[in-house]
Amino acid sequence: MRRTLALLIVLFGPPLNAAIVERVECRRDPTQTYALFLPPNYTEQTNHPVLFIFDPRSRGAMAAEIFRPAAERFGWIILSSNNTRSDGPDDPNTKAINAMWPELSRYAIDPKRIYASGFSGGGILTLLLGVSTGALAGVIDVGGRMPDELSLDKANFAHYGASGRFDFNFLEMGAVDAAFARLGLPHRLDRFDGTHGWLPQELATTAVTWLEVVAMQQKKRAIDQGLIDELYAQDLARRIARRGESLERFELMKRTFDGLREMGEVDEAIEKLRTGPELKRDRDLEQREARYEKSMLRAMVSASQALRAADPLPPPIAIRAAYRLDEITRNTRGPLADAAQRVLESIFTQTSFYLPRDFFDAGDAYRAAAVLEIARAIKPALPFVRVQLARAYVRTRQGAKAAAEIEAALANGLQDRESLRTDPDLKRLIGQNEKLRKLLE
Repeated sequence: MRRTLALLIVLFGPPLNAAIVERVECRRDPTQTYALFLPPNYTEQTNHPVLFIFDPRSRGAMAAEIFRPAAERFGWIILSSNNTRSDGPDDPNTKAINAMWPELSRYAIDPKRIYASGFSGGGILTLLLGVSTGALAGVIDVGGRMPDELSLDKANFAHYGASGRFDFNFLEMGAVDAAFARLGLPHRLDRFDGTHGWLPQELATTAVTWLEVVAMQQKKRAIDQGLIDELYAQDLARRIARRGESLERFELMKRTFDGLREMGEVDEAIEKLRTGPELKRDRDLEQREARYEKSMLRAMVSASQALRAADPLPPPIAIRAAYRLDEITRNTRGPLADAAQRVLESIFTQTSFYLPRDFFDAGDAYRAAAVLEIARAIKPALPFVRVQLARAYVRTRQGAKAAAEIEAALANGLQDRESLRTDPDLKRLIGQNEKLRKLLE
């Protein structure tokens, strides 16, 4: 493999815009595949940093594309799994890692600069891989949380964390960052506008740039003063509304650039931000938000547990009250707006995916419909919620309601119309409903 790649580059030269190969079979287990990116400057005479990527929905090429510009700029190799999963048994992930790790021998990699990135359950996987192998230089952990039954005490790698401001794992990512701070390891936590999702491509480049600077600090790569100054200027220019977050940013810069450049502006900013009533006000608000968010999440768990056990099924108004949906919605317009929005994201995730999945599996479509109605109230425009609710209504013999949900899904831009025609729950309803048939033509 390495000789073939080197020959191709000699004959044709490096591509101007290196492409991602969407499917490469693992030698150890050909059922396991990954998306591959080799940078334009790839040669077997030079060792390159390598980045494993673990997407929770097996979208290897999509996840690789997020990091491609940074990998192209800094000469990183990307191996992005097409098989990792979240919200299920661990076997697929174990199988994927066991097959992908030996793939390192196929490429010219720098053994001191092996990295991993993952989103959600994939982020948890990066921590597990780092602790279990001791071979990672750093991870880019997006929207993850603390792993169950895993101590990070043996971690020896840098941790870059990122989450959306409305990610339901917002507090969890803060806890992971704090754990790395206690261990005295390089750590950075960035927030971006959004919910539970991969970080934007621009922030992915920031993450890789930061790991490049960390590698300079650790003498794992040559000093590049231009790159140091570039990241320093970017961080210095960031405008953050809250004084507390600004202080954290400058303290991060102090850690990152210590010994690499002068930081007079940073020292001055830290001294200034540590004084005055604004910092206390922001810290008090952060604590209030955290208390509120944790309290509402406990209420959500209690509501879900009660709904599982309730006999008979409570009326919709009682279920809505148990989730405190109206109260939380009101708080999205007040000082606790960010925390309230994150709670709504948590409730939505539970009522649109986890709970209906369990209720459908148990053959209880009435309860599936009840929780999906909560999800619809939170995000009425999402087609997949409407389709799931239509399936629940069909199973509970509420054909008119099911038809209305399908119409709403189509009106809100449902793309996969063929799945409606073939869905075991919906195809008979559609076959008997002339209006739906015409809408699907």
